[in-house]
Amino acid sequence: MTAPVRVAAARCLQQLLNEEGSLPQLLTEYRQKVQGGERALLAELCYGTIRHYWQLQGMLTQMSSKPLRAKDRDIELLILIGLYQLRYMNIGAHAAVNETVAACDTLKKSWARKLVNALLRRYQRESDALFDALSAAQKASLPDWMFDAFKVAWPDHINRIAAASTARPPLCLRVNSQQSPRDSYTRQLTEAGIAFQNCRYATTGIRLDSGRAVERIPGFETGAVSVQDEAAQLAAGFLPLAAGQTVLDMCAAPGGKTCHLLEREPGLTVVAADLIAHRLTRVQENLTRLSQSARLLQCDGKQPPFAEASFDHILLDAPCSGSGVLRRYPDIRVDRHAEDIAELTALQSQLLAAAWPLLKPGGELLYVTCSILPAENEQQAAAFLAATADAVNIAITSDAGFATDHGQQLLPDADSHDGFFFARFQKAR
Repeated sequence: MTAPVRVAAARCLQQLLNEEGSLPQLLTEYRQKVQGGERALLAELCYGTIRHYWQLQGMLTQMSSKPLRAKDRDIELLILIGLYQLRYMNIGAHAAVNETVAACDTLKKSWARKLVNALLRRYQRESDALFDALSAAQKASLPDWMFDAFKVAWPDHINRIAAASTARPPLCLRVNSQQSPRDSYTRQLTEAGIAFQNCRYATTGIRLDSGRAVERIPGFETGAVSVQDEAAQLAAGFLPLAAGQTVLDMCAAPGGKTCHLLEREPGLTVVAADLIAHRLTRVQENLTRLSQSARLLQCDGKQPPFAEASFDHILLDAPCSGSGVLRRYPDIRVDRHAEDIAELTALQSQLLAAAWPLLKPGGELLYVTCSILPAENEQQAAAFLAATADAVNIAITSDAGFATDHGQQLLPDADSHDGFFFARFQKAR
């Protein structure tokens, strides 16, 4: 039996806030609980409400004389879903309010109908005043700690970061250069009537003007293209690859960078390692679709099972806060906490220290995060260099982002790439 889509959205978000799974994982489950024609609406309600969670919550707090009880979190989320519809969706206000109010009955909380109706009607009357009264962090729909960290790190860019972090992410493709150059592939898009733009920085990158399912992208199933953000596409080009080299891709899942390494240089031997075994299944699926091969290995990156000087190059795409990809993974803004950063930076340091002995003299390690927090990026790179006598910083030449003392920082751009950091270290000969 299917559930009304707004009820399914409220329950899905309740599990998310209870830390019972990521949003993509939970949506996979809840899509099966609504009618097929409502699955896109379910995703829009869940992603949109979480993307603007702190802003919507701030307006609800202003309108509420006292918070709802913990056991009525589903009603609170239903109200936020209603506010999201009224503020951001092209749904008639009458329908948005009525359908949201009706959802109280399905939740077996008919007592809340009057409350939900009153709050949504009040928002319609006072929306401008409610928004104006929000804090800067709430207007940016960021938790206070994250907004403050961004503002301290990037005071001249805070408005750009906030806008990019709540924007809808573009669908970006990476053309498989082993099959065709970018210009040849884009002719297929033109013939199919698909509007696009070439990426500015990634020479294999294409940004579609609107999203679509991968099965409707020409050549996807046959490996002509892969889905990968423009910033992530830059990584493989920052290593001096050559046929016959052996490369370790640490923390490799889901395999986008592994596959791109092989596309750029088919003569490589690549080992793709990841801590979680089932995530390597996704790496293999991508390799198979692209007719590529690599050795897959489940291991703890802090204790990698390789001999010293085993690899010509290492790509370390380190676990991080994800603060540069909030638009793609909006649930980060509710499940990431300030105290997590110290744990992450400690893990990054351990991974760097464990990977370095595996590198041959003269080889290079590329350190990558999808973060914009200096503690995970510039400060991490500086600390590694200070602690590692035979590590030499190699400047990255790129028009994307801007150079720091020890790397290249890209801030998220609403019309272009995600936020990423790259640092390149060479082992002295």
